[in-house]
Amino acid sequence: MQCNLKNLKILSLSYCKTNEVLFSESIAQSLQQLEQLTIHGCSELKHIISASGSEDGGCSTSEEIVPAPMNSHFLMTNIRDVNIYDCQRLESIFPLCYVEGVPRLQKMHISHAPNLKYVFGKCDHEHLSSYQNLNHGMLSHLEVLKLAYLDNLVGMCPVNYQANWSSQSLRILTIENCQKMAIPWFNLKAGYHQSQHLLNEVSTHICAIFLDYH
Repeated sequence: MQCNLKNLKILSLSYCKTNEVLFSESIAQSLQQLEQLTIHGCSELKHIISASGSEDGGCSTSEEIVPAPMNSHFLMTNIRDVNIYDCQRLESIFPLCYVEGVPRLQKMHISHAPNLKYVFGKCDHEHLSSYQNLNHGMLSHLEVLKLAYLDNLVGMCPVNYQANWSSQSLRILTIENCQKMAIPWFNLKAGYHQSQHLLNEVSTHICAIFLDYH
């Protein structure tokens, strides 16, 4: 029996026994209508999407899931809301090489994931070189970002990828108990134009992040 996920809009997983990787690349690309993803208490989960571009890993099922045709780096193109809570082994949310594949992402709330080091993790992919200097189109519609109780979070992505996120769409930024978050990822520094920025709420607590307006 085939399981076609192309019309799925809301996916919520709580206390599920998952593989280390939830979705292979082809399955992620089949979720073209997915708008909301919530994952809570999945203790074995390390990555939402495979970072290798291979079909290893992914959710297991007795049914055959119909994958979408492989199409560049685009995957969950309609996703707007991502909420991840209490996933103790989680290492990254999405591989950085797919960041342009979530162009409509508006809200992201990540908390209580002590192993999370980067929101967008390393990418072991055949097209990796084209993303090592990603400086446009990164989360251009993100309005709400909340990061809390992430003991090992260092930044949005590895520094060697030189990703540049202008954050001009951001309205609410909350960073709480992220003690290693010390890099000014939000580009509130040289060349920053306050008149073009929509940010109206910033909350930080027990973190090393700094905002440089010089």
